[in-house]
Amino acid sequence: MSALDYFFKYKKSLLLLDGLNNSKYRKKFLDGNDHMFYYFAHMSTLGSIVSINISIFMFWIYGKRYNWRTEMFMLENFSLSVEHLKHGKFYTIITSGFSHSKLWHISLNMTAFWGISIPLIQSFGHNNYLSYYFGASALVSMVTIFRELYSKRKKISIGAMVEFTV
Repeated sequence: MSALDYFFKYKKSLLLLDGLNNSKYRKKFLDGNDHMFYYFAHMSTLGSIVSINISIFMFWIYGKRYNWRTEMFMLENFSLSVEHLKHGKFYTIITSGFSHSKLWHISLNMTAFWGISIPLIQSFGHNNYLSYYFGASALVSMVTIFRELYSKRKKISIGAMVEFTV
C-alpha cells in the first residue's frame, strides 16, 4: 500500500469516526481541497528543494576545505559561465541556482524561499510551481550570462552572490 493510499484510507476512517460520513462536509473533505493533504504535499515539495540546496552547499564546503577534486567537480557542474555554455554544459543554467557560497547566503535564501513558496504553491499548484521555480532560476542565470557577455570579462558565478574573474 502506497503512502497516498494509506493517507486516503486514514482520511475516510476519520470521517466515519467523526460522524461526517453522510453530511454535506464529506464531499468537501474528500475532494482534494483538504488543508492537511496540501500541507503534507507542500512540505514534501519544499523539503526536497531545501534538502537539495543544503546538500549542494555541503559539497561546496567539503570541496573548499578538504578535497580539491570535489571543488573542481562543483565548479564544472554547479557554477555558471559563458565558457560552460560554449562547451555544451547547458544544465549549469539550472544547477547553478542550487549553489550557495556562504552560510548566511543559504540561510537567508532558504528562509525567504520557505516563506514565499507556500502561498505560491497554493495559487499555482505543485507542477506549475516547480515550472515557475526552475523557470525563474533559468531566467536569473540567463541575466547573469548576458551581463557577463556585456562586460566582456570572463567570470564564473556560484549562485547569485559570488563571481570569480578568470
